Amino acid sequence: MIRLEVENSTWMDYAVREDRALITGTHLCVPKNEDLKREIMEEAHCSAYSMHLGSTKMYWALCEYYSWLHMKGDIARYMSRCLICQQARRALILQRRNGAVAAGAELKSSARQILKVVTEKKKALAERKLVRAKWQADINSGDIAWRKITCLIWRMFSEGV
Repeated sequence: MIRLEVENSTWMDYAVREDRALITGTHLCVPKNEDLKREIMEEAHCSAYSMHLGSTKMYWALCEYYSWLHMKGDIARYMSRCLICQQARRALILQRRNGAVAAGAELKSSARQILKVVTEKKKALAERKLVRAKWQADINSGDIAWRKITCLIWRMFSEGV
């Protein structure tokens, strides 16, 4: 039915090749044949060159050459039934989770170290401020004492002269 409409030029985006295959652009249109779709997905997924790609990568690899309705959903369902992919995915999730736990522990210990360094720096700064305040107080008190002595000396000079 579609082929007749394409041959009558009512569907401009589609064409029929010499081998009677329906194409759109450079994509081969796959008919509603579940066995054929499964065979295409199996070849794309289990071949030595693809090595069980994820569903998104498999979709992008297949959509370069093929086109059919609900292609992405069909690929996702096919991938969900692949035992090797499910085992690899579970192993990856566990590895990431364990890595996150280890990273969390490392972050905790490094946060403790940072907190310790910051606390030590604050203590050192507080001690320096205290020493500076004492030094300033000594200078001020010494300055006051020096002024008193200077005043006494001037008085002595003024009385003696």
